[in-house]
Amino acid sequence: MPPRRRKKLKVAVRRSHTVYRWRSFAESAAFWVKSVLFVGSAAGLAWGAHALWEKTALLTVSGVRVEGLLLPGWGEDPPIKVGQPLFSFSAGRVERRLLERYPQLETVQVRREWDRVVRLRLVARRPVARIQSGGTWNALDREGAVFPLDVAERELPILVLPASDSPPGPALAFLSALQATKEFWTDGLHKITMSTDGEAVLLLSSGVPVYWGDATNEGSRVAQKARRLQRVLSAPESVGGILYARFIDDRRVVIKPRAAGVKGKESHG
Repeated sequence: MPPRRRKKLKVAVRRSHTVYRWRSFAESAAFWVKSVLFVGSAAGLAWGAHALWEKTALLTVSGVRVEGLLLPGWGEDPPIKVGQPLFSFSAGRVERRLLERYPQLETVQVRREWDRVVRLRLVARRPVARIQSGGTWNALDREGAVFPLDVAERELPILVLPASDSPPGPALAFLSALQATKEFWTDGLHKITMSTDGEAVLLLSSGVPVYWGDATNEGSRVAQKARRLQRVLSAPESVGGILYARFIDDRRVVIKPRAAGVKGKESHG
């Protein structure tokens, strides 16, 4: 009898273990089925609510207010139109698309107002120089960004770089240092030609070339040379005009006066 009892006990244990495993499997399956149904229902409700929200006639764009630069082609293909669903577009996507379409823009902000008006705030880049590439003129800002040149910006200083793939950063820093001196002649700066060894030749609006030398952007050196050039250009020897000016060092300038019919001699200043 005792052996028979142990056999019955083993059979009962095996049966209870099998039942437990099937019960655990059923509970796990039921949990995952409920989770999938819940997520699917939530996604379906969200999609339906979003579609209804987009298509409702009560939430359309009532107006578009543009603050800033008037861009070419805007009227023919506006990014946002009056009457379209208010939430049918992504503000971030519109901002990125406008920055790609108009490189002359520095920042773009798209905001929906409470009265269903969409406000676009466009901040244009400030051009400081112009550069020619591929037969066309483009503008440059302080950071070296290249963008189309506007008609009103034809008087910007020209930058001529050593090569087409040369970075404009050093030339822009040098130009900024020159303009920071606020000398009178810097207002008439027409062109800066950079050489491969880092030297610069300036062309004034009067047509006078200035062989500047090292195009450093060190403020004190640039200010010293700019003041010296201003004194030379205002000196009596320069009243009749000069053919060129050349810096020997930071303190000395050589000029060649313009004299009709007479071979000019260099003057040191």
